[in-house]
Amino acid sequence: MKEKFYAEAPVIDDVDVLVCGGGPAGISAAIAAARQGAKTMLVEAQGNLGGMATSGLIGLLMGSWSRDGAYPVISGIFDEIVNKLAAENAALPASQDAPLGTRYAGYAPWHGRTVPIEFEPAKRLFDAMVIESGVRLRYFTHTVAPKVENNEIKGVFVHSKNGVEFIQTKTIVDATGDADIAAQAGCPMLLGLEEEGHKGWMPPASLAYIMEDVDYQAFKAYCQAGDYRFRDLINQLREKNEWPYGNVFIGFEMLTPTRFFIKVEPSLEEFNGLDTDELTDGMIKGREKVHDQVAILKRHFPGFKKARLVQTAPVMGVRTTRRIVGQYKVSVEDIRSGTNFPDKIALSGYHWDMATPGDKEQRMLNKVEHAKPYAEIPYRCLVPHTITNLIAAGRSISVDWDVMGIFRIMPACFAMGEAAGTAAAMAVSQGAAFIELDIQALQRELLQNGAILFPEQDTTQE
Repeated sequence: MKEKFYAEAPVIDDVDVLVCGGGPAGISAAIAAARQGAKTMLVEAQGNLGGMATSGLIGLLMGSWSRDGAYPVISGIFDEIVNKLAAENAALPASQDAPLGTRYAGYAPWHGRTVPIEFEPAKRLFDAMVIESGVRLRYFTHTVAPKVENNEIKGVFVHSKNGVEFIQTKTIVDATGDADIAAQAGCPMLLGLEEEGHKGWMPPASLAYIMEDVDYQAFKAYCQAGDYRFRDLINQLREKNEWPYGNVFIGFEMLTPTRFFIKVEPSLEEFNGLDTDELTDGMIKGREKVHDQVAILKRHFPGFKKARLVQTAPVMGVRTTRRIVGQYKVSVEDIRSGTNFPDKIALSGYHWDMATPGDKEQRMLNKVEHAKPYAEIPYRCLVPHTITNLIAAGRSISVDWDVMGIFRIMPACFAMGEAAGTAAAMAVSQGAAFIELDIQALQRELLQNGAILFPEQDTTQE
């Protein structure tokens, strides 16, 4: 049984670019569009920007340098943010971290050039940069549905404490992470894993938490002795039925060495981040799991005997849900062979890390040979079918399942968002559909603003 609901929706703004979602992709999309002179509005459901970097308590940005730690592959607005945070001792630039085996990622030998950040300064900085660029920022505003006419979105209905409202717009950047706007507008979608026998499967989610007063020297000594993911210790605890979690434990050291953020999975089974009941259940069970895991850490894990829990994240960490069917779908073979995309608009230096059904390990395809220590993100995988004035950025772009592990990482989302916001402003000024844009002109604009598209060359000469 379904009931119909009707409401009057006042038009609260008429903009050139409407950015839906204030995570890393949405932040840079809004800033880039506004700096291009487009009248821009950014709506976010939470009371702060940053997404998983702030609300999700994931205080570590990875993948902005090549996998071997040799050179940067992401700059532009991302670098501007990092440098401003570093100026107030609220971040460490990747150039100052170890090329490999960084302490900020549990001393894992394949991680390096990370960027640890402090949450509260980041929230304040995101506010300031968005507002200073001329964006109208609206918190506590949930998207409800787009209004579509003739394959074009005319605006989006939203809901806030003010009730149901309507925002008219010429273009949309879907930075919701779940492709909410694209899906509601009728764009074709991919959902979860695509493999036969597991179609639609989505990986377990995680809830992050913060612990203070960790003895980081004891933690370091244990990791550097060889058990950097605590597999040996976990196997011992499992034999005693004292570890009901995943196969590995990763403690992420933060800027203050005695402060760690840790992730726990509320369930080791698949998790549907599009289902509000599952999200609710995940938060409740997640906090219970955190409580239980902290007790185990204090009893058995080096460095945690006197540590204390100070915070759990207010949002769940969801790796992937919907992905658009774009004008191009980046394949695993593209990554392995190092495909050179003529329409590249961003790069990523992260690894492969998508999970496998029935197996609590991640698909560590970083062990597979591939041609380049970074991957290219083509413009076409941000542009969906059917809707002409919509572009996506972030973990909802058009890629194979395994490729999402490389592209969903936050620095890559900042880079994609900058490209999407720049493209949106160009589309408005030219009166063009996203698929009709001059890609070389877009690339020139991105390079002029500091983006990296050719990491082994001087980008100012491109």
